[in-house]
Amino acid sequence: LIENVVPTVFSIVFEIIWRSQIRENSDQALMFHAAVLAQDKGAVIFPAESGSGKSTLAAVLASKGWMFFTDELAMIMPELFSVTACPLPICVKPGSIDFLSAFYPQLTLLKQYHRLDNKKVRYLPVIASEMDCSTQTPIKMIIFPLYNKQIQCKLQSIDKKQALSNFLNCGSSGRSLTLDELSSVVQMIERLPRYALTYSDIDRAIKKINSVYIS
Repeated sequence: LIENVVPTVFSIVFEIIWRSQIRENSDQALMFHAAVLAQDKGAVIFPAESGSGKSTLAAVLASKGWMFFTDELAMIMPELFSVTACPLPICVKPGSIDFLSAFYPQLTLLKQYHRLDNKKVRYLPVIASEMDCSTQTPIKMIIFPLYNKQIQCKLQSIDKKQALSNFLNCGSSGRSLTLDELSSVVQMIERLPRYALTYSDIDRAIKKINSVYIS
């Protein structure tokens, strides 16, 4: 059935991109579960676990003019403090359809598919994408997002220990880090600004992101 074929194709494409980047960048490139978007001052990495609201936040930022790199696979060159693009369509789950349709009216018209994990999803192409996967964009900061409708929007700086714990909890896309890779991640976290974002209101969240981005 086409409902099952399309998600499988996306999984295969995702795997091919992951393996090609590993091959082309030797063992320098690190793959983390994170969204990445950028403006002229550099890229922001949004590492987060599934269900955090990361993809919804990425989709809204892209609708407001941010350059979309990915909402799933962050390809990081930690020693260069840079990131490359992997702009596959955003996988939108049913709970986000009504909200995101205000930003992407075409979303309600997109076909729904069944993934292998039995979740129903729609694939949202993002026009504001950085399509050149060979370009290295400097990383400006790291923001760990978490949607929580019970908590008012809060963006706060976090220490290196907490940032490293959060980063590693997000996963390294199916492979363990070597000691050298872990050292590179530690150096990246030490040098870059680090924030935790808890939000229930997307507009307030974006205002807070913009406030630290332009500072």
